[in-house]
Order: sequence, then structure tokens, then C-alpha cells
Amino acid sequence: MTVVCRRTLLKGAAATCGTGLLAACAGGADPATPAAPAPAEAPPAGAPPPGGGSRVTLGQLSDIPVGGAVSVKAPNGDTVLLTQPKAGEVKAFSAVCPHEGCSAAPEGDHFSCPCHGSQFGLDGSLLQGPAREGLSSYAVQVVDGQVLPA
Repeated sequence: MTVVCRRTLLKGAAATCGTGLLAACAGGADPATPAAPAPAEAPPAGAPPPGGGSRVTLGQLSDIPVGGAVSVKAPNGDTVLLTQPKAGEVKAFSAVCPHEGCSAAPEGDHFSCPCHGSQFGLDGSLLQGPAREGLSSYAVQVVDGQVLPA
């Protein structure tokens, strides 16, 4: 059995692993490692993404009939119902029916859920059950004729 003294073992470890191990053991940061960048501020809603490009739009104001509605996909994949109660004013709602989660869709002057017949006004309010509440609001804004997530 070979006995190695502690000093010999530590010298060998330092020589093998280099000074990075010693710096890590000392608790200080390695001066060769660059500092992490500061977190970037989020751009204002509707602003173009960093580096140029176009904004993520839900649709064009001109594609939503005044007094009517359209169904669109949000950037996250959710279905959103857009209405234009009066010219230039847009309201949006999640298409998820609060009854059992089916997707409501525009049907003339209201939204209908094909699964169980619930109906909702273009303001998201409940018109007819079995749902017991209206549709959830979805925040949007209109910028330069584009409907954007807020």
C-alpha cells in the first residue's frame, strides 16, 4: 500500500487541473470569464422586434367587418375572436368556450359553440347556455391598421 501525503496530493491536483480549479475553490470568479450581459428591456407592445423585422399581428383592421367578427390564430397558437363593434374599435376574446373548452366561432351577429350550443354576444357576453359565463377577454391594440396583441 502506497501512502501519499496531503501536500503531494494537492500539488498534483493543482498541476493536473490548472489554476481554474484553484480559482473555483477560492470562491472568486474566473477573470477570463466574461460577465453575463444585463437583461434587455422588453420592447413596448406592438413595437417591431429587435433587429428589425415586422410586428406580430393578429390581423388587419380592414379584415374585420364592422358589427361582425373573425377568428384568428394568436402567436402562441390560441384561437382568438376579433370583433369590430364600431369602426376602428376592436375587441378580442378567447375562442375557448367556458362550458367544456370547445372552440366558439363567429356566426353572424354572435359566437356559437358547436359542441353544446352555447352562444355569446360580440361583446363576449353569454346569450345562451349551457355555458354559465361569457368568453374571456384577450388584450389587443390597433396600431397603423394592424391588430396586435397588447
